Amino acid sequence: MSALRERLRELASRLPELQQHIQTEEATKTSLVMPVLQALGYDVFNPSEVVPELTADVGTKQGEKIDFCLRIGGKDCILIEVKACHCRLSKEHFSQLYRYFSVSSARFALLTNGIEYWAFSDLNEANKLDMVPFLELSLRDLKDRSVIDFSSFSKEKFDVDGNLGSARDLKYTKEVRRLLESQVENPDEAIVKFFFKQIVPEGSFNQSKREQFTVLVARAWKQLITDRVTSQLQDALATQEQPSTDDLGTGTANAEREDANSDGIVTTEEELDGFRVVKAIAASECEHTRIGYRDAKSYFAVLLDDNNRKTVCRLYFNGKNKKHLGIMGPDKQETKYAITSVEDIYKYAREVRAATRQHIVGALPRSQETSGRRLSVVPGA
Repeated sequence: MSALRERLRELASRLPELQQHIQTEEATKTSLVMPVLQALGYDVFNPSEVVPELTADVGTKQGEKIDFCLRIGGKDCILIEVKACHCRLSKEHFSQLYRYFSVSSARFALLTNGIEYWAFSDLNEANKLDMVPFLELSLRDLKDRSVIDFSSFSKEKFDVDGNLGSARDLKYTKEVRRLLESQVENPDEAIVKFFFKQIVPEGSFNQSKREQFTVLVARAWKQLITDRVTSQLQDALATQEQPSTDDLGTGTANAEREDANSDGIVTTEEELDGFRVVKAIAASECEHTRIGYRDAKSYFAVLLDDNNRKTVCRLYFNGKNKKHLGIMGPDKQETKYAITSVEDIYKYAREVRAATRQHIVGALPRSQETSGRRLSVVPGA
C-alpha cells in the first residue's frame, strides 16, 4: 500500500502543472488515469489486461464503448468510464456507466475525471449499479484510509468476493458516519430524550428541557471528539524521540518559544489546544511531524515545515472576549473567522486542509479553498 500511496502522492503533486495542458478526455486518460492504473499494478500496454474502448451494446444503442475494462484471469472485473479532468463528475455521467454495467459480467465500476475516483457495485440489486458510490478517492485530498480501500482494486489484491464484502462495509460505514455527523450538529429529539432520561429519569421532557438538552448533547459530542483527537495526538507525540513531550512542533519552534518569552510573549494552554486541533485536521494532508508553530505577540501561527512562507493558519486568542481563526489562502491572503471556542476550529476543517494542501501540491482552485462565515480578508502573511 505504501508504494501505491507514494505514486498517488507523486501524481497529485504534479496536478497543477498537468491540468494546464490537459484539455480533452483522451489527454486525461493518458496523463492521469493510465498512471493510476499502473500504480495499481496493471499493464496498461497489454490490451488483454487493460482493454480500451470495449464495445457494449445496450438495448437499441449499438456500438457504445466503455473507456477501459480491467480483466484479471481473462474475466471482466472493473469497468472504467473517464471524463475530462476539468469536468465535474455528476449523475449524468453515472447514468452512462449504469447502462454499461447492466450488460457486463463485471461487478465493479469506476467513474473518474482522472482526479476524483468514484467506485460502484451492485450491492442493492444484482446486475444493477447502485446509485451511490461506496468509495470516493481524490488526488487532491489523499487520505490513508481511502488509499487503503482503493488498493483493493489493485491487480495483486483484487478478489471479487472479498471486495464485495469490503464494499458493503464501506457503504454502511459511510451511511452511519453521515448520520452521526448530522446528529453531532443537530441531534434528533429521540436521541436528546434518551440522554435526558438517562440523566434525569424522573424528570419531565417538556419543551424547555428539549431545547436545553439539544444544545447540551451537541456540545458534549463535540467536546468528546475534541478530547479524543487531542488524546490520540498527544500519544503520538509522546512516542517520538524528542527532548521533551512539551515540544509540540518542530525543534526550532520550541527554541523560538523560549526566546519569545523574553520579549513578553506567553504561549497559553488554550493556544496549544488550538494548535493540537489544527494539527489533527492538517495531519490528513501530510505527516504530522511537519506541522509546527511559532508564537507572536498578536497571534499564534501554525506552519508547515517550520517555514513562515507556509503558514496554514493563525490563532488570535489574545483578545479578552473575541477569538478569531485566520486561514491563509493563495497570494498570502488571510481570511478571518470569528469563533467562540477551540472546538469551533472543527467547523473550518475543510479550509484548514485546503490551506495545508496549497503548500504541498500547489494552489487549489479558489472555489475549493474556503467556505463558511467570512469576517474579513487581510492582505499579507
